[in-house]
Amino acid sequence: MTDSRAAWWWKRLLLAMVTAGATVVAGELALRLVRFSAPVQPITIVDREGKSDPGDNRGLIPDSELQFRFNPGAEWRGRRINSMGFLGREVESNKAPGTVRVICMGDSCTATGNPPYSDFLHELLTGSPPTPQPWEAFNMAVHGYSTEHGLRLFRRRTRHLQPDYVTLYYGWNDHWRDDLTDRLKLARRAGPVWGRVQKLLNRSRLYQFVVSRAAVRQEPDADHYVLRVPPEEYRQNLESFIAEIRAAGAVPILLTAPRAAVLTPILVAHRQVARIEDAYRLHDEYGEITREVARETGAPLLDLARIFEAERQTVLFSDDGIHQNKDGRRRIAAEIYKLLVDLNATRSPEAR
Repeated sequence: MTDSRAAWWWKRLLLAMVTAGATVVAGELALRLVRFSAPVQPITIVDREGKSDPGDNRGLIPDSELQFRFNPGAEWRGRRINSMGFLGREVESNKAPGTVRVICMGDSCTATGNPPYSDFLHELLTGSPPTPQPWEAFNMAVHGYSTEHGLRLFRRRTRHLQPDYVTLYYGWNDHWRDDLTDRLKLARRAGPVWGRVQKLLNRSRLYQFVVSRAAVRQEPDADHYVLRVPPEEYRQNLESFIAEIRAAGAVPILLTAPRAAVLTPILVAHRQVARIEDAYRLHDEYGEITREVARETGAPLLDLARIFEAERQTVLFSDDGIHQNKDGRRRIAAEIYKLLVDLNATRSPEAR
C-alpha cells in the first residue's frame, strides 16, 4: 500500500471515530437535556477475596449482590441458621468421596418448616438410598428469593459444592409485584477495573437508554407496579439454571409450585397482587412456563402442582394456601425421593 493510500485510510478511520464520538456526546447531552433517566443493574466491586459486606447478628442481613441472605449462626423465627447460612440440618460443605448430593434450591416454600422438606428427603435417602452409594440432601433456599436470586446464588456458591442433583422450586416471588424487576434491583459483582468502568457507564444517560430498550418491556399496572420477574425473564432464568447445573456436572430437576384452592387475601393487602384473582392466574401461568421449559430442555419435571391439585382441600397446606405444613413437606420429600429412584433405575450402572 502506498503512503498516500495509507494516509487516506487513516483519515477515513479518524473521521469515523470523530463522527462516532460526536454522535455519542450529542446523544448524551440530548438525553440529559430532556432529563431522561432509567434504572440499570447496580454493580458491586469486590476485592480478590470476594469480600464486600460485613455481617451482623440478625437473622436476615444485607447482601451487596443478593439484597439479603441468612446470617450463619443466628436465629430466624425461632430456628437456627446453619454454618452454611441456610435453614435446616447442619451440613458439611465438603462432599464425602462417593456421596451423591442433592441440593434443594428455592424460596420460603423450600426453606419453611422445622424440619424443611429437604431434611425429610435426607432421611429417606440415607435410610434407603436409590443406589449403593451414600446419599444426602439439604436446602439452599431463602425466604423471598426469586429465580433471579437463585441463579446468582447457584453461580456464587451452589455449583462449588459438587451437587449431583439440584431441585428448583420457584415461582411465587417471581410473579409478585414490585416497583422494579429483580433483574434491575440485584447487583452484579465485578473486579476492580471493570467494576469502576461499569459504574461510570451506569451514570451515562445514553447507556441507560440503550439498556432500557434492550430489556424485557413490561408495562406498569395502574398502581405503577411491575412483576418482579416477568414471564419471559422467568423462562430465561430457568433455561440458564438448567444449562449451568448441567455444566457443573449435575442433573437439574424442575418443580412446579402447588397451591391450595383458596389463597390468603393478605396478598392483596401486602400489594403482592392487585386482585386475588391475579394470584391464581399468574401462578398457574408460571407453572405452565415451568412445564414448557422442562419439555424443551429435557430436564426432569416433578409436577407438584398437578400432583397436589386433587388434594387442595386436604390439610397439606398452611393457612396461606402457599406453603405446606408438616404433612405437605413430607409429601414433597416423598415425591422427590420417588423421582430420584426412578431416574436412577433407568440409568446404566456405569452412569451412576
